[in-house]
Amino acid sequence: MASAMFQLITVVVPYVALLVALLALGLTYKKQLWFQQEQIKLLHELERLEKNIQRLNDVSLGMGQRMLQLEQKLHPQLKPPSHMPSAQEGVGYTQAIHLFDKGMDAQSVAAACGISQTEAQLMALIRKQNLTAAAHTL
Repeated sequence: MASAMFQLITVVVPYVALLVALLALGLTYKKQLWFQQEQIKLLHELERLEKNIQRLNDVSLGMGQRMLQLEQKLHPQLKPPSHMPSAQEGVGYTQAIHLFDKGMDAQSVAAACGISQTEAQLMALIRKQNLTAAAHTL
C-alpha cells in the first residue's frame, strides 16, 4: 500500500508542480501586459503634455511679437529691439548654460549671469524639454 501511495505521489506531484508553474507564468504574463498598457498610456499622456507645452510656447512667442508691434505703434520713436544678443549678453547666456548643467536654479543663474529671472526660467524650461526629448530618443 505504501508503494501504491508512493507511486501516486510521484505521478501527481509533477502535475501539481506543472500546474503551479503555469499559473505563475500566466499571472506574470498578465502583469506584464498591464505594465505595457500603463506604459503606453503614460507615453500618450507625455506626448499630449509636450504638445500642450509647445502650443503654449508658440502662443507666448506670438503674444510677445504682438506686444512688440503694439509698443512700436504706441512709441514709433523707439528703436526695435535687436534680435542678436550683444557679445556681453552672449557670454552671460553661455555662462548660464554651464551653471544650469551644474544644477543651479533659475534665480541663482539669473543673479550670477546678469540676465533677467524670466530669461533664466525660459532657459531652464527649454533645457528641461531638450533633456526630456533626448531621453526619449535613446
